[in-house]
Amino acid sequence: MQEKLTKETRNVHNLVDETLHRSAADAEHARRTSAGDSMTANEKIVSGVDQVKHLTEAELDAAKRKLRGH
Repeated sequence: MQEKLTKETRNVHNLVDETLHRSAADAEHARRTSAGDSMTANEKIVSGVDQVKHLTEAELDAAKRKLRGH
């Protein structure tokens, strides 16, 4: 019973983290879209890298849940 509870707790934690990372990635994309040409090339690159970082972290959290057998 305790093992199942621990697994479910970790799954919920990973699901919340995944959702937060996907939201952050969407926010970065929206920021670049709304700023348009007012962002410098460097700012766009940093924003793009941040978006990819958040998407990667979200996929890792999803993979953890999948490995545990969500």
